[in-house]
Amino acid sequence: MKKLLCFIFLFSTQVKSQSICDSLSYVIQPGQTLSVVSINNSSTSVNFMWMACDSEFCFSDMGDTASFPQVNIGDTVKLCYDAFPCYYCDSLVFIDGSWTILRGVTSIHEITNNYNNGNIYDILGNQLYYTPINKVYIRNNRPYLRILLE
Repeated sequence: MKKLLCFIFLFSTQVKSQSICDSLSYVIQPGQTLSVVSINNSSTSVNFMWMACDSEFCFSDMGDTASFPQVNIGDTVKLCYDAFPCYYCDSLVFIDGSWTILRGVTSIHEITNNYNNGNIYDILGNQLYYTPINKVYIRNNRPYLRILLE
Protein backbone atom coordinates (compact mmCIF):
# COMPACT_ATOMS: atom_id res chain seq x y z
CA MET A 1 0.00 0.00 0.00
CA LYS A 2 2.88 2.38 0.82
CA LYS A 3 4.44 1.73 -2.58
CA LEU A 4 1.15 2.51 -4.31
CA LEU A 5 0.77 5.80 -2.39
CA CYS A 6 4.33 6.82 -3.21
CA PHE A 7 3.77 5.98 -6.87
CA ILE A 8 0.57 8.05 -7.00
CA PHE A 9 2.23 10.93 -5.17
CA LEU A 10 5.19 11.04 -7.55
CA PHE A 11 3.02 11.23 -10.65
CA SER A 12 0.44 13.56 -9.17
CA THR A 13 2.85 16.36 -8.25
CA GLN A 14 3.46 18.94 -10.88
CA VAL A 15 6.99 19.98 -11.62
CA LYS A 16 7.35 23.60 -12.58
CA SER A 17 9.40 24.01 -15.71
CA GLN A 18 12.52 26.12 -15.53
CA SER A 19 12.24 29.62 -16.93
CA ILE A 20 14.58 30.72 -19.69
CA CYS A 21 15.76 33.48 -17.34
CA ASP A 22 17.09 30.82 -14.94
CA SER A 23 19.32 29.58 -17.76
CA LEU A 24 21.00 32.91 -18.44
CA SER A 25 24.03 34.30 -16.62
CA TYR A 26 27.43 35.81 -17.31
CA VAL A 27 31.05 35.62 -16.23
CA ILE A 28 33.41 38.53 -15.68
CA GLN A 29 36.72 38.31 -17.48
CA PRO A 30 39.79 39.05 -15.32
CA GLY A 31 41.53 42.38 -15.75
CA GLN A 32 41.11 46.09 -15.21
CA THR A 33 38.74 46.50 -18.17
CA LEU A 34 35.19 45.40 -17.39
CA SER A 35 34.54 42.58 -19.87
CA VAL A 36 31.72 40.06 -19.62
CA VAL A 37 30.74 36.89 -21.51
CA SER A 38 27.14 35.70 -21.52
CA ILE A 39 26.15 32.14 -20.65
CA ASN A 40 22.99 30.70 -22.22
CA ASN A 41 22.15 27.19 -20.97
CA SER A 42 18.78 27.11 -22.70
CA SER A 43 17.91 25.87 -26.15
CA THR A 44 16.49 29.28 -27.08
CA SER A 45 18.56 31.81 -28.96
CA VAL A 46 18.85 35.07 -27.02
CA ASN A 47 20.25 38.50 -27.91
CA PHE A 48 22.04 40.17 -25.01
CA MET A 49 21.93 43.95 -24.63
CA TRP A 50 24.36 45.17 -21.95
CA MET A 51 24.53 48.40 -19.96
CA ALA A 52 27.20 49.46 -17.46
CA CYS A 53 26.77 52.64 -15.40
CA ASP A 54 29.31 54.28 -13.12
CA SER A 55 28.63 57.40 -11.05
CA GLU A 56 28.65 59.70 -14.09
CA PHE A 57 27.82 57.86 -17.32
CA CYS A 58 26.13 54.77 -18.75
CA PHE A 59 27.63 52.72 -21.57
CA SER A 60 25.95 50.05 -23.68
CA ASP A 61 27.00 47.12 -25.85
CA MET A 62 25.29 44.21 -27.62
CA GLY A 63 26.21 40.59 -28.19
CA ASP A 64 27.41 37.55 -26.32
CA THR A 65 30.50 39.44 -25.14
CA ALA A 66 30.71 43.04 -23.97
CA SER A 67 33.57 45.27 -22.94
CA PHE A 68 33.41 48.56 -21.07
CA PRO A 69 36.87 50.17 -20.92
CA GLN A 70 35.25 53.55 -20.15
CA VAL A 71 33.98 52.72 -16.64
CA ASN A 72 35.83 54.17 -13.69
CA ILE A 73 37.48 51.49 -11.53
CA GLY A 74 37.04 53.69 -8.46
CA ASP A 75 33.23 53.58 -8.68
CA THR A 76 30.63 50.96 -7.98
CA VAL A 77 29.34 49.94 -11.41
CA LYS A 78 25.81 48.78 -12.11
CA LEU A 79 25.93 46.11 -14.82
CA CYS A 80 22.67 45.01 -16.43
CA TYR A 81 21.71 42.77 -19.30
CA ASP A 82 18.43 42.64 -21.18
CA ALA A 83 17.77 39.37 -22.97
CA PHE A 84 14.07 39.57 -23.68
CA PRO A 85 12.06 38.62 -21.64
CA CYS A 86 14.80 38.55 -18.99
CA TYR A 87 16.35 41.57 -17.31
CA TYR A 88 19.03 41.29 -14.63
CA CYS A 89 21.38 43.70 -12.81
CA ASP A 90 24.35 43.40 -10.46
CA SER A 91 26.55 45.92 -8.69
CA LEU A 92 30.26 45.44 -9.33
CA VAL A 93 33.34 46.81 -7.60
CA PHE A 94 36.99 46.66 -8.59
CA ILE A 95 38.89 44.85 -5.80
CA ASP A 96 42.38 43.36 -5.83
CA GLY A 97 42.86 43.76 -9.58
CA SER A 98 39.54 42.33 -10.81
CA TRP A 99 35.85 43.15 -11.01
CA THR A 100 33.74 41.43 -8.36
CA ILE A 101 29.99 41.23 -7.79
CA LEU A 102 29.04 43.24 -4.74
CA ARG A 103 26.94 41.07 -2.47
CA GLY A 104 24.87 42.34 0.45
CA VAL A 105 26.49 44.61 3.02
CA THR A 106 27.38 42.59 6.10
CA SER A 107 28.24 45.40 8.48
CA ILE A 108 29.00 49.07 8.77
CA HIS A 109 31.42 50.39 11.33
CA GLU A 110 31.09 54.10 11.94
CA ILE A 111 34.04 56.14 13.00
CA THR A 112 33.27 58.22 16.04
CA ASN A 113 35.57 60.87 17.36
CA ASN A 114 36.36 60.55 21.01
CA TYR A 115 37.81 64.00 21.56
CA ASN A 116 35.33 65.02 24.24
CA ASN A 117 37.43 63.37 26.92
CA GLY A 118 38.57 66.55 28.69
CA ASN A 119 42.18 66.18 27.58
CA ILE A 120 44.09 69.23 26.39
CA TYR A 121 45.84 69.31 22.99
CA ASP A 122 47.99 71.85 21.21
CA ILE A 123 47.13 72.99 17.69
CA LEU A 124 49.27 70.19 16.22
CA GLY A 125 47.25 67.54 18.06
CA ASN A 126 49.83 66.69 20.70
CA GLN A 127 48.38 65.99 24.12
CA LEU A 128 49.36 68.46 26.83
CA TYR A 129 49.35 67.71 30.53
CA TYR A 130 49.00 71.37 31.57
CA THR A 131 46.94 74.36 30.48
CA PRO A 132 49.21 76.62 28.43
CA ILE A 133 49.29 80.36 29.03
CA ASN A 134 49.09 82.82 26.11
CA LYS A 135 48.81 79.97 23.58
CA VAL A 136 45.88 78.41 21.75
CA TYR A 137 44.92 74.98 23.00
CA ILE A 138 42.05 72.56 22.30
CA ARG A 139 39.81 70.91 24.86
CA ASN A 140 36.65 68.92 24.00
CA ASN A 141 37.02 69.79 20.32
CA ARG A 142 36.93 73.55 20.97
CA PRO A 143 39.78 76.08 20.82
CA TYR A 144 40.71 78.13 23.88
CA LEU A 145 43.20 80.86 24.70
CA ARG A 146 44.21 81.38 28.32
CA ILE A 147 45.59 84.83 28.92
CA LEU A 148 47.29 85.78 32.14
CA LEU A 149 46.82 89.48 32.91
CA GLU A 150 49.44 91.23 35.01
